[in-house]
Amino acid sequence: MREIGKWRFASNNKGIVDGFNDPGIETFSADSISSMVREVIQNSVDQQVDESRPVVVDFDFFQVTQDEIPGGRQLGDIFDCCIEASQGDRVATDFFEQAKKLMKGKIDVLRISDHNTTGLVGAETNNSKTPWHQLVKGRGSSNKNINSGGSFGIGKAAPLACSYFHTIFYASKADTVDSYVGVSRLLSFKQKESGFFGKEFTTTGTGFYSASDDMNAILKPFSMGDFRRTDNGTDIYILALEKDKDLYGTIRLAVLKNFFVSIEFQKLVVHVGQETIDRNTLAQYIAQLDDKKYAELKDYYNLLIHRDDDPEDNRVIPLDAAEYGEKYGIKDGECTLLLHQGEDLNQRVLMTRKTGMTLFPQSRLGNSISYTGILLIQGDTMNQIFKMMEMPAHDKWEPGRCKVKKTFYENAYTDLKKYLRKKIIENFGAPQQDVEVAYGMDEFFADAAGDGALDVELKE
Repeated sequence: MREIGKWRFASNNKGIVDGFNDPGIETFSADSISSMVREVIQNSVDQQVDESRPVVVDFDFFQVTQDEIPGGRQLGDIFDCCIEASQGDRVATDFFEQAKKLMKGKIDVLRISDHNTTGLVGAETNNSKTPWHQLVKGRGSSNKNINSGGSFGIGKAAPLACSYFHTIFYASKADTVDSYVGVSRLLSFKQKESGFFGKEFTTTGTGFYSASDDMNAILKPFSMGDFRRTDNGTDIYILALEKDKDLYGTIRLAVLKNFFVSIEFQKLVVHVGQETIDRNTLAQYIAQLDDKKYAELKDYYNLLIHRDDDPEDNRVIPLDAAEYGEKYGIKDGECTLLLHQGEDLNQRVLMTRKTGMTLFPQSRLGNSISYTGILLIQGDTMNQIFKMMEMPAHDKWEPGRCKVKKTFYENAYTDLKKYLRKKIIENFGAPQQDVEVAYGMDEFFADAAGDGALDVELKE
């Protein structure tokens, strides 16, 4: 490949020295491929153009050589600099020595491409508020709208966490503007070649494959492998992908667990290699999962697709703001509660927000009643309130992270849990007769114990 740009790392100007343990990457390192799937699909759904059609996301695996990577030879030299800079940090040194070895053979690449999306608008400008700049150069910032799934600017690190090079390429088409750029998040090292003012310097930890010292996008079409983009959208190329014995299986499971609501409501279609996961095939893929290991997922899915089938055991409850939400500015219908009563159910309500991505199951709501539920937050105001409380991993609502109007968010969450408890008991009756629950104590134990504790019951 003819080199158009080169890898550029700015000087740290004798300031902060970036170490190897980048907080954003570490956030997703424990379950990196599944986390990456969750984050990149959420970002794609947030950029939907035509709401009458689903967003389509493709995952495709292939291999390249070092010479097929833009700046591949230079990147290998940079790894040498990182090995020298990381002396004394065995973990970092091992990482970069492994990267050097991987460079000598076939390099695994995962391409993620989305369609019916905007593409990375603003790549041709120096406007730091555009989606291109927020994704590529922003740290801990996001300009997403209130209905989006994310707001922290942290999810962009998830693809880097899957790379044994900590290096990815973004490519995009946004109407008439084609662009691409490489991003490598390593550590501060001594720049061997002459830098600013003709002197060697210590770099920041993040570099860009770019054609200019401004480190902006290269305004040309880009491809790696056989894919050629013709429509608007974004492509992410993860270099030296983390090894996984069943890569497509891991991706498929992450799609099913996190986006079955989006797929069922025809907001999303995912291609994993040659497989298509859409509303027509969703039931087939859910059915293939182990009944015991994924019992809760199957219960949630069955509730979703059969929510209107059995009024005796199923309930569809649109929000009446007079019961919950009015004092927080939430209007009628901003959420819908789905409930199902049956045997051996998990006694939890799965939380989702407007994009349809699943968040976490809220427990300790219905005492000994055997039920399962899904809360679909659909309205703008309610979506914004709970988005503000959401932790970066999207696995918990924590009012304490809201430093402004903290009491407002604490009350909104507490009252929501009270509302859910009330609806479960109203619809499925009092607890079973062999269990006595002191009035109000279930709520006391649930709130006092916190979301991570075990269920507490008072038995006769």
